[in-house]
Amino acid sequence: MRLRVSFIAAMWTFGLWLAAPAWADPFVFSTGNPDGRLGALTQPASPGKIQTEAADDFVLTEATVINRATITGIIRPLGTPLASITAVEVEVYHVFPLDSDLSRCLDNVVMCSTVNVPTRMNSPADVEIDAATRDSSDETLSFAPRSLTGSFTVLNTVVNGINKKPNQRTGGEGPATGEDVEISITFTPPIFLPAGHYFFRPEVRVTGGDFLYLSAPRPIVPPGTPFPVGTTDLQAWIRNDNLLPDWLRIGTDIIGGTTPPTFNLTFAVQGETIPEAGTPGQPNCHGKTVSALARQFGGLDHASVILGFSSVNALQDVIRLFCLDDPRENDQAKQDIISFARAHALGAEVPGWFALGIPNFGGSFDLYWDLVSAGAGQYVVVFQITYRADPRFRFIATVPWGGAQVSPWTPAQ
Repeated sequence: MRLRVSFIAAMWTFGLWLAAPAWADPFVFSTGNPDGRLGALTQPASPGKIQTEAADDFVLTEATVINRATITGIIRPLGTPLASITAVEVEVYHVFPLDSDLSRCLDNVVMCSTVNVPTRMNSPADVEIDAATRDSSDETLSFAPRSLTGSFTVLNTVVNGINKKPNQRTGGEGPATGEDVEISITFTPPIFLPAGHYFFRPEVRVTGGDFLYLSAPRPIVPPGTPFPVGTTDLQAWIRNDNLLPDWLRIGTDIIGGTTPPTFNLTFAVQGETIPEAGTPGQPNCHGKTVSALARQFGGLDHASVILGFSSVNALQDVIRLFCLDDPRENDQAKQDIISFARAHALGAEVPGWFALGIPNFGGSFDLYWDLVSAGAGQYVVVFQITYRADPRFRFIATVPWGGAQVSPWTPAQ
């Protein structure tokens, strides 16, 4: 009976595959294999344990449905059974300055040192993308750990030494040995994201032990996946609840040294690109995305099965979240901000917060602005617009002052 069911399932999958056009490209990204240089704690809060989050970045060049991931780490002490891994949660973050409070910057909104950390440039945002959070505790993901070699040693660790400046540099907490494990994760429902630069942050609960997320080479080497041309592979960051909402660079800030190391973390994500999906926030986003999926997979029924959704309704729910009217994507709102900026900030106003009424949104935004040097006596005025109904929705607009035509957002190594 099992063979017959497997055969039928295989034929069903084969039939669905035939229905998908050739341009339905799969998405696969991996940082490669562990390099043994570092283990970084990542765990949810639990009795006697503080929440600690470690994150590394990836890039999507097209709208993508992500349905699976893997993470690799060690569980310690050595001999801790795999059954002690009792929960996994995954969050996805935009790259700072999105979804972040720029009024906390002490110097300017480019480097953005805060009371807690030396810089937020190219860190994960303050808060996660809520629609992309998946957690085994609410059955929005399932996970399966497997042992790799049985024992693995890292040269250095970051576990408890995650401190506010000026005490952020500890050099690490020394070597550690544990059982190396790969955790395969299936998202139920899958995560649907537009093209962009993101951070991937897993947490793992280990009863009676710890999960140390293993580092991977930076820059990425085979069998890892190179970053797309024109994008930058950012280094790994970490924080705990004492540091919220800020993050520290594991290598540059915490390990330090004459030439500080930088790290990737060992993870992979995979799914399917949706090249003709709609644009979030646009009126035709939902209809365009539904049409794109139907064409790409030969109907929504086939799309839901191939992409890993439990039903067409579950797929429709995720499409609705994907297409939400995020004010960061509203071009008219951005133009209104720039007009406001030219009328106010380029006059006699001083940097700070202003209430801002945008015609399209009924005055539901706040504006913060700052002045940033662009060199050679030129400046750029940087504006953060915050949606009052949900402060996670923020976007940036820049206006040249004195003829500067540059963007301050340049990647850091």
